[in-house]
Parts: sequence; structure tokens; C-alpha cells
Amino acid sequence: MKTLYVSDLDGTLLRNNERTSNFTNSVINDLTRRGIIFSYATAGL
Repeated sequence: MKTLYVSDLDGTLLRNNERTSNFTNSVINDLTRRGIIFSYATAGL
């Protein structure tokens, strides 16, 4: 069975400079290498 991981974008994945950190990038890359499907959701204005 595949796993889908969805995360909020603003205030969760993105830092104040509107970029992801190296740590976040590393975790997302590790998840996808392990076969986990990753996506983000946002309700930005």
C-alpha cells in the first residue's frame, strides 16, 4: 500500500524567507526515496 503525506505550506514547510530549509528538503527527499508520495496543500490568499 502506498502512503500519501500532505503538509501545509505556509508557516509549516516554508520559512519566513518563503523557502524550505535544507533539513526539510532532506526529509522530503528521504520520504520520496522510500516510496512515500509527498504533496503540499495551502490556503494562501
